[in-house]
Amino acid sequence: MSDPSSVIEAVDTVPALLEHVDAGRPALFDAALLGPRTTALVGSWSALCDAAEPWAIPVRPNYRDHRFAAFRDYLRTRSEPSLAGFGPLPAARVELRDYIEQAQARPDQTDPAVELRPSARLLEHLDGPAPLFEAMGLTRLHPGKTDDADAIVVYAYVAGADQSSDLHFDRDGRHVFNVQLIGRKRFVLFSPHAGPLLSPIMQFSGIRAREWSPSQRRDFLAYAGGCEVVLEPGWALYMPPFYWHHIDYLDAAAGLGFRVRPPDPGLQRVLDRLPANYLLQTIAAELLARDDEPARQCRAELEAFVDRGARSVAAAYEAACALQRRCLATLGVELCGGGSPVIDSLDFGAPLFRQFMAGLVDDAREPSLALAPELRFAPLDRGHVALVHGERSVPVPLALGRALLGRPRFDLDVLIAEHPEISATRWTRTITKLRERGFIVALDG
Repeated sequence: MSDPSSVIEAVDTVPALLEHVDAGRPALFDAALLGPRTTALVGSWSALCDAAEPWAIPVRPNYRDHRFAAFRDYLRTRSEPSLAGFGPLPAARVELRDYIEQAQARPDQTDPAVELRPSARLLEHLDGPAPLFEAMGLTRLHPGKTDDADAIVVYAYVAGADQSSDLHFDRDGRHVFNVQLIGRKRFVLFSPHAGPLLSPIMQFSGIRAREWSPSQRRDFLAYAGGCEVVLEPGWALYMPPFYWHHIDYLDAAAGLGFRVRPPDPGLQRVLDRLPANYLLQTIAAELLARDDEPARQCRAELEAFVDRGARSVAAAYEAACALQRRCLATLGVELCGGGSPVIDSLDFGAPLFRQFMAGLVDDAREPSLALAPELRFAPLDRGHVALVHGERSVPVPLALGRALLGRPRFDLDVLIAEHPEISATRWTRTITKLRERGFIVALDG
């Protein structure tokens, strides 16, 4: 293969890999470091085909390209001309061997991508993930019971050529060791501190990295401090927690991802209950690496915020972001920022961002809303109106009341767009309060 150290540093010993893990730096290494059983699996990937479960989890929201479809949707539409190359397939399962063979034979096929949890048979072939990591000394990443099924999990990643995973970071904060079995994948990585440069929304980026030319990719990597590597069969990549990553499938490819949970229940609780965004991502990465007084202070603030019920109200997102910014100031962390001549020159602005977000919103858009039956409006004073439902009433600002009065059925995003004089935060808080009290109801369909 070509020199694997040209972009991401390659290591050839376990101690050198551990140095990268401790420093939170990506590293490329020969999968043989994981042990002889992993090497055998790379040489005979059919063992994965034989051991794979007859099901696959739905593709996650960050896979928004038209080439990526939920696996169940693929099964339902397998008779369509675009999928006819797969031939008749049983509705209950798709053999992984058949999937790979078809994808290799027809590189222009718009195949779905698949993520799946390998079965116990595969883990037996590997001797289980825990023994592998014990041999490498990596169980210290999650010390304690080796029978904790969630401490170290393994995923298989499969897709046809010319597919991509949009730029995102994983909010669970796991150490990830990607082992390539067949085919090639390009990984483009950015550190957590680069988040503000990546047009972030939640844990996703609005930048469509799959549309980059080679020169555009080089320019943006230089601008945002990113790195890249083409992962070939027999090689593995260590990806630190919270790293942004974009993946291109250069061939029909299959690989394994060993994911190690951080040994920090308190931090995991915060990650599970606070909104996923680049602010929380950066804080969590710092807290994993530090145990000084500012880190302990931030941890206490975050956990106290969670204890107050951070996700009970939609407006908590704004409060959580304010808290996260305070924590970053306490930690002394300066995020990248400022305008981007690279982005401007490559037209990575609003149009592509809207295209990306349109896909995310399709599956998770707010339901249509309606005023509750027999709801009345009553004047209160010059600045407010009362919404009356039976014997209960709620005061709302006059401007909001007037907007609602003429819209018995509405979508929140439409209201926000049509009334720019009222902030989105104010709309969200008011509608949330009215929904909680039964003055506004969600419509089915």
